[in-house]
Amino acid sequence: MHKRKISIYCYLVSAAFIIGLLSISMFISYSKDPTSSAKDDNQLEYVTPEEVGYSSEKLNEA
Repeated sequence: MHKRKISIYCYLVSAAFIIGLLSISMFISYSKDPTSSAKDDNQLEYVTPEEVGYSSEKLNEA
């Protein structure tokens, strides 16, 4: 019986260790890189109508 308790204990410790490693790796992979200073390409940038070739006056009339 003593051998079985040790076996269950080793199984539980191993399972907890594996779950911990998976959780840490997922947290690291899904977190945003705080050292990166690159601009996010998915953000919208505000531009005036004149910058893209439109007239503000004609847009206001429409």
